[in-house]
Amino acid sequence: SSTHCQWAGVACSNGQVTALSFQNFNISRPIPVSICSLKNLTYMDLSYNNLTGEFPAAALYRCSALRFLDLSNNHFSGALPADIDKLSSAMERLNLSSNGFTGSVPLAIAGFPKLKSLVLDTNSFNGSYPGAAIGNLTQLETLTLASNPFAPGPIPDEFGKLKKLKMLWMSGMNLTGGIPGNLSSLTELTILALHVNKLHGEIPAWVWKLQKLEILYLYDN
Repeated sequence: SSTHCQWAGVACSNGQVTALSFQNFNISRPIPVSICSLKNLTYMDLSYNNLTGEFPAAALYRCSALRFLDLSNNHFSGALPADIDKLSSAMERLNLSSNGFTGSVPLAIAGFPKLKSLVLDTNSFNGSYPGAAIGNLTQLETLTLASNPFAPGPIPDEFGKLKKLKMLWMSGMNLTGGIPGNLSSLTELTILALHVNKLHGEIPAWVWKLQKLEILYLYDN
C-alpha cells in the first residue's frame, strides 16, 4: 500500500528517486541495467553485499547524475575498465574498497574533475596506478590506495598538488624511496599513513609542523 518513496533504502525528491541506500541487504544478483532509468539518481550505496563479477559498467555508465557511488565490501574481481571515466562526470565520491579488483588502476580513474573522495584500498591491484594523473584531482579530500600489492615505486611528487587532502592512506602498497618534500604543501591533512612499506630515510621536519594532523603512521619499527 506504500509508494516506492517509502520503501527501505529509497529516498525521493518530488516523487523522483534520488538515492538508493542498500548497504548490507545481502544482495547477490547483478545490478540491473534498468537502474539508470532513474534519471534523478545521485546517490547509490551498495556496500556490504555479495555482489560478484567484474565492475558493473553496463549497469552504471548510463547513470548520468550520479555523484556518490559506494561498491565497497563486496566480491567484485577482475581489472577496472579502461573507460571507467564513462561514469557520471559529476562524480564526487567513489568507493571501490574491500573487493578483489586486480591489475592496474586505469588512467581514466582520474577523469572526474569534481572528485572529493577516491577510495581504492584493500583490493588485489598488482600493477600500477596513475599517480601523476591522480595528482590533478585537486578537489580530493580523501585518497586511499592502501593494502594493495602494487608494483614497487615511490610516492608520486604530484600528490603534493592535492592541497585539500585531509586523509592520505598509502600503507601496505610497496612504496619505495623517501617521503617527498612536495607533500609538505598538504597542510589540511588530519590523517597520514605511509607505514608497512619499503620507505627509508629520515622523517622530514615538516611532518611535525602539520598543524591539523591527528593520526600519523610512518615507518615501522
